Amino acid sequence: MPLNLDIYPPILHEDDESFGVILVLQGLDVDKSEYAAIASELSQDKFWVIVPNCFPTGRNYLG
Repeated sequence: MPLNLDIYPPILHEDDESFGVILVLQGLDVDKSEYAAIASELSQDKFWVIVPNCFPTGRNYLG
């Protein structure tokens, strides 16, 4: 079963040489859409931002 997540690619310019990656693990029963605004802001600062949905409860997403 595929993991339900949102990916926000960085806003890079031609002369940019690097970027970072941020994985937002927001906790159980909090929809990933709650983090859309901050993820969009971070992507403008040269970060890839990945926000998975961490529900339903009881599912192990890291193992």
